[in-house]
Amino acid sequence: MKVKGNRLGRGDRSTMKLLPLLVVVALGLATVVVSAGPQTIECWFVEDAGGGGLSKKPATLLLRHGPRGPPPRPDLDPKLYFKVDDPAGMLLAAFRRYPAGAHAPHCEMSSYIPFPASAKWARGLSPQQNCSRALDGDWLMVSVSGTVFSLSSLLRPLPEPQREPVFITMATVVLTVPHTLFSLH
Repeated sequence: MKVKGNRLGRGDRSTMKLLPLLVVVALGLATVVVSAGPQTIECWFVEDAGGGGLSKKPATLLLRHGPRGPPPRPDLDPKLYFKVDDPAGMLLAAFRRYPAGAHAPHCEMSSYIPFPASAKWARGLSPQQNCSRALDGDWLMVSVSGTVFSLSSLLRPLPEPQREPVFITMATVVLTVPHTLFSLH
């Protein structure tokens, strides 16, 4: 087909009409891939109850939410309802592989206190001779185990719940260590 000047041939016009359709389909597929996996993970927040006992409280990790914001959860303490920000994407990537219809993974979380680094190589990393003061504050260790994988994540929550549009605590994933489960037959 010959193209004269700026005129498009009939085949070129049909290609131009298909291009927006292809873009819409590609964006739709990308949305499906991004939104795969569970929206929330139900957990137990485990802490020392004194006298050698442990207490468990319900907690939830909100991995994704719709355009209206997080759904209300009046059954949860807002300090145990976490909207997760995962800059590296490791935690979210692990849950994208979780099969639909599989049993929900078991999740436990607890407070974590970083200890001062005593390794000689770490001394030059900050002016202090131990861990940086930036490590002070609240930290959470999250352990998830399921039929497909298990993982451990270190989260840094904000000190107080935020209102957006419901009270929820923002938490940033700092480190995720996935463990693939193998079965021997």
